[in-house]
Amino acid sequence: MPKKTPDNDWFMQQVELEQSGLRGFIRMLGVRPESVDDIAQETFVVAYKKLSMFERGTNFGAWLRTIARNLVRNELRRQGRRRVLANEVAEFLLSRADEKASHPAVEVEQAEQRDQQVAALRDCLRQLPERSRRLVQQRYFEQLSLGVIAAYENTNANNISQILFRLRAALSNCIQERLSTSHR
Repeated sequence: MPKKTPDNDWFMQQVELEQSGLRGFIRMLGVRPESVDDIAQETFVVAYKKLSMFERGTNFGAWLRTIARNLVRNELRRQGRRRVLANEVAEFLLSRADEKASHPAVEVEQAEQRDQQVAALRDCLRQLPERSRRLVQQRYFEQLSLGVIAAYENTNANNISQILFRLRAALSNCIQERLSTSHR
């Protein structure tokens, strides 16, 4: 069976017809208001990529809602794994803190180092161009997936991954530079 080619005009008509209903559906699923547009965008990207699998004459809106429901479900799973990992890290750090509780001088020194690192990070983030700050914010503070960020930025997830890799390296160098000049 030959693979069907996407009909761009038909798809764009469907997007226009379905976009507000899809956003309402995503809000109804309990997605944070600031993430609704990202999930809707990712839904349309996935739908376009899988358009050859859609059977014309069936309910396109229902098909979109199924895709959106799966994307939300996957994001919730990822967030759950992040929370589990964060809890494990927190427990590890707490156990290490308990071990070092007998050494208050070490704790004070570590706390001061951590405060200096956070201050350096803030300074370095302020120096980034606006788009770079936005990407860091979306990935590491809002914990958006690479796919959602890529859809928002109109690029692909690999490109976003490479940009974030370079940003992490630049931030690391900036932090090291700040810390080394503050110790002189």
